[in-house]
Order: sequence, then C-alpha cells, then structure tokens
Amino acid sequence: MEYSITTNLKIIRFHDLRHSLASLLLARGIPLKEIQAWLGHSNFNTTANIYAHLDTNVKQKSANVLSNILNGQKNTNLRKCISLRS
Repeated sequence: MEYSITTNLKIIRFHDLRHSLASLLLARGIPLKEIQAWLGHSNFNTTANIYAHLDTNVKQKSANVLSNILNGQKNTNLRKCISLRS
C-alpha cells in the first residue's frame, strides 16, 4: 500500500475509483448491464468477471432468501419466481 509523503493518506488510483464505483452500484442493486455502460466496457463479461464483487450484505440477503425457502416460509421473492415458472 502506497501513501502520500505530504498527507500520509493512501494513494488512490483512477482504477481503484472505477472498481469502487462498480462494487458500490452492484451492492445497491444496479444491474450489471447498467454498470457496464457506466464503465464503458464493450464486453459484458469484463464487467461481470472483474468488477462484480458482492459485498457481505448482498451475500447475506441471498442466503436469507434461500434459507427461508428451504425452511418453508412463504412470500419470498425467489419462491414467487419459481412458482411463476412452474
């Protein structure tokens, strides 16, 4: 980690800001396709593979939904999606 000699703050590269933007937008539920447009990637896989890091809150939310389904709780969004497909 590199720090500025004059301010003693961590040096942040432009790439770091792009990565933070993508991660924060994804964590707030913005679709990857929109994040791709923000970042200017011509290939969707670039966005999905490199910048689409889920934070622990998103992982916890999806784990809770799955747990609710497996425990038989009704009215979960995922259960609604599954019942619509059946």
